[in-house]
Amino acid sequence: LIAVMYPTGGATGCSSTGSTGMGAWMLGLVGLLARRKTAAALLLVSSSALAAEPTLNAQHFSPVGAGQGFVVTDTARTLGKNGFGAQLIGNYAHRPLQLSNWNGSDFERSEGAMDGLAAAHVGLGFAPLNWLEFDLAMPVAQFATTGTAMEILGGSGRFAVGDLSFSSRLQVVDETEALGLAVVPFLTAPTGGENQFLSDGVVSAGARVALSKTIANRVHMAAFGGYRYLPGKGTLNQVVALDDQVLFGAGFGVSPIPNVLRANLEAKGFVVA
Repeated sequence: LIAVMYPTGGATGCSSTGSTGMGAWMLGLVGLLARRKTAAALLLVSSSALAAEPTLNAQHFSPVGAGQGFVVTDTARTLGKNGFGAQLIGNYAHRPLQLSNWNGSDFERSEGAMDGLAAAHVGLGFAPLNWLEFDLAMPVAQFATTGTAMEILGGSGRFAVGDLSFSSRLQVVDETEALGLAVVPFLTAPTGGENQFLSDGVVSAGARVALSKTIANRVHMAAFGGYRYLPGKGTLNQVVALDDQVLFGAGFGVSPIPNVLRANLEAKGFVVA
C-alpha cells in the first residue's frame, strides 16, 4: 500500500453544476493493424453521456498501470507478453476543495467544502503482447471530511466510489533499444459520486504520449504529455472552470537494490484548455 499526499487545492464559487445519471453504454474497439505501425481506436458512447455537463471532481490522483515502476507517471514499459498485474494504492488529499476570497494579492480561505479526502485505488493490467497492454483503474473507496461550504456548493454525502478508467498502452519503441516511446489512449466513465464531487459526470477520452529510459536497472526517467477531452463545459460562479485538459508529468527514480527497493520523485498536473 503506497500512501500519497498532494498539496492543498482551492476552488471558488457558490453553486454546483447539474448532470445526467450514468445510464450510458460505451464500447471501446481497438483495431491493431500492424506492430509499431498502425493502431486505430474507435470509441462509441451514447449521446446522453456526451450531452451531459461535467461536474466538479475533487479527486485528481490517478495511478498509472501496474508494473510501470512509477505511481503517476506513464512510461513506455509494459507487463510483457501474457503478463498480468494488480495493485492497491492509497492516497490522501488535504483541503482539495474550499471556498476562497480574493484579497487583492492572493486567494484567502473562507470556508472548507472538502477538508480531507482519503481513497483506495484498485488497478488491473494485462498484456496479450509484448508491445500492447490494457489497464483498468478505479477508486473503490473514497471518504471525505466535509465542511459547511459543501452544502453551499450543493453537495452532500461523504462516501463514494470514483470514476472507472480504461486505457491501452501501445509501445512504439522499447526502452532496451533506445529512448522508450508509447502511446496511451484512455477512456473514463462517470461511475463516481457526483453529489460528493467525486465524479466528472461525463464520459471523457484522450491520449498521452510517454517517453522513458532505464539505465543499468538503477536509474529511471520518464515524462509524458497528453490531452483529455471533456464534452461540455462546467461552471462555478458563472465562470468556466471545467473543460478540456492539457496533461503533463515527469518522474525520476533510483533503485539502490534493483528489483527490490526503489525511490521515486514524481510531479504531474494539467491546464484547463
